[in-house]
Amino acid sequence: MSDNPFTDDLGKGKNTTASDTAEEATRAASEGEDVEEAQLNVRLPKPLHEAFRRQAKNNAQQMSALVRNWIREYVRKDE
Repeated sequence: MSDNPFTDDLGKGKNTTASDTAEEATRAASEGEDVEEAQLNVRLPKPLHEAFRRQAKNNAQQMSALVRNWIREYVRKDE
C-alpha cells in the first residue's frame, strides 16, 4: 500500500472516478490531513488576470481557492 490514499485502489478492480478523488481530497484537507498537491499554470490575457485579481481581492477571496473550487465543481458535475 502506498502513502497516497487517492491512488491505493487504482488497479485493484475498484472504479475510482475523478469525482471520488476530488471528494476524498476535500475531506482529507478539511480534516487536516496532508494532501499531496500539484501546480497548475494557466496563461491569461493580462487584463483578464488583473480583473480576476481585483475582484477576488474585493471579495476577500484568494484566486487559487476560487480556481480549486471551480475545478472541484467541474469534476463533480462531469461524473
